[in-house]
Amino acid sequence: MLNEFPTEIVLEILTYLPLPCLYSLQLTSTHWNNFILENESWIYHRVALLHRFVPSLSTELSTVTSGYADWYLSEVNDWKTFCKRRLLTEKRWMGKSPALVKTFISPGADVHRIKVDEKAGFAITTSAQGGLVVTDLVADRILWSLPVEYVRPYAHCEYSNGFLVFDRFGGFKEVWRCASDFTPADLPNSFRPDGVQERVANASWRTHWSRTCRGHFRPWALLRMAAVTHAFRFVYPTLLVASLEEAFLWNIPSATLAQTIDLTPQADASLYYVELSERHVFVVGPRSLRIFARDRGVLVLNLTSEAILSAGLSLQVHQPTLHRASNAGAEPQIFSHPTDPQPILGDHLGFCSVHVSNDGRDLAVLLDPETVVIIHGFERVIKGEATLTSTSLRVSISAPHPQSVYLAFEFGKVALALGSGIYVVTLANHGIMPHPNTLLPEERIELQRSPFPDISISRAVGFDDYDTLLEIGCLQMTETALFFTWNPSRTSSSYHELEASSSQLDGLQEDLDDNDVDDEDEDDDYDDYDDGMHVVTLPVSDLARSRLTCISFGRSP
Repeated sequence: MLNEFPTEIVLEILTYLPLPCLYSLQLTSTHWNNFILENESWIYHRVALLHRFVPSLSTELSTVTSGYADWYLSEVNDWKTFCKRRLLTEKRWMGKSPALVKTFISPGADVHRIKVDEKAGFAITTSAQGGLVVTDLVADRILWSLPVEYVRPYAHCEYSNGFLVFDRFGGFKEVWRCASDFTPADLPNSFRPDGVQERVANASWRTHWSRTCRGHFRPWALLRMAAVTHAFRFVYPTLLVASLEEAFLWNIPSATLAQTIDLTPQADASLYYVELSERHVFVVGPRSLRIFARDRGVLVLNLTSEAILSAGLSLQVHQPTLHRASNAGAEPQIFSHPTDPQPILGDHLGFCSVHVSNDGRDLAVLLDPETVVIIHGFERVIKGEATLTSTSLRVSISAPHPQSVYLAFEFGKVALALGSGIYVVTLANHGIMPHPNTLLPEERIELQRSPFPDISISRAVGFDDYDTLLEIGCLQMTETALFFTWNPSRTSSSYHELEASSSQLDGLQEDLDDNDVDDEDEDDDYDDYDDGMHVVTLPVSDLARSRLTCISFGRSP
């Protein structure tokens, strides 16, 4: 019947089909297979938009591929291949296809903070002992470093667009920049690097001499804060540094203080975390989340933990029983419909941290214990166009000893490090992970009430040791991987070997029942992908120490 319509209308209809449905349609008849093949580029370009693999139809394939690491999109030369590669990655995130685990040796033990530049192919880490290391993600070798005597123990660091920021004793923030991105003539006029930075930079240059300078940094600026500060966050081009009374917004390329916002301390006088977007500054205390408008420098929304927990729908995730077999595949779980929030018994939950989506529209708020609230389009709440009840979704984990540890929010996914495990919440799966057939019709209707009706949840297999989970010092997410600190001796292991299952995510599709601080089913098309194991041999003395660990859903080489 559909083939009786004009070609233009048929093509338009096909753009609303998710990739799994498009593949199925090609198998129904020779006619449909030939039709799709004849219009392949046009169709798959629009399907890429449907799945949010591209921001708009005006985006060229060359522009898209330039944003990824070379290994990830190797041999990708058309929209169909690109969509297939991205679809497989998304299935891995949701626990429907094997991922790859890698433990890095070069950054050393006791890793504290992590920043990753996947396109450039390196990770930046600080340590509990001090120092800073830049590591090649493919070769696992040190590209560049700063000594332990220079970068303080437990230093917090931030990185974006080639700029690296970390704290120095005495109220300073050091700013370094990728050495290949500038010349001395480009240095800012104010807050220039001091002699100490230059001497250390020269020594590091001699130690790690390289023709390409990949992963090398040079001093850019030395910022002195006007007050004792407690937290900072860098989202290019702005560095947010906060004290209890004020938030300082620095323009890092020019090394100038662009804005100061009065924070007027809350009664508890505590600061847990700060975040910023292009339009807002977010300040987290134990019982409040305050949102300030950057254009006016004023408070526009003040959310208490009681208010945020009593609004919207609630999903209760029951901790699953995980199979320990090293070749275990993904195990999607059955879920029921969401319910209105249940009363909080005893002491209500307190805030831990907050992150905003890349587009600045959605918020993920981590509360303790083991609860995350995701607010869809929070600016509509600020403007009075929507309520928290209509925009919020609460996800809680049922566990014997619940504890919240770390939160990340990137590329439409929320990553959680909790006392019960490491979870990934995909907010919109676009038909990649269909809802289970066990849902009753009324339950499917109820699910549509959620701000995120296509939500899916997965959990990492093998990373479930309670004590080690509480020691996670950092959790970072890229489009294709999850990076965190982990003690290898606490993973499913044999003597001193870490055997990490290639199917490292246990897809949940869960039972749906209801800071950084200073000091701080596979298609045949995919049969060529290896499902092997990654084995790391570590020295006995280093087993009981945190190392940089990665679950790669893009399957790095």
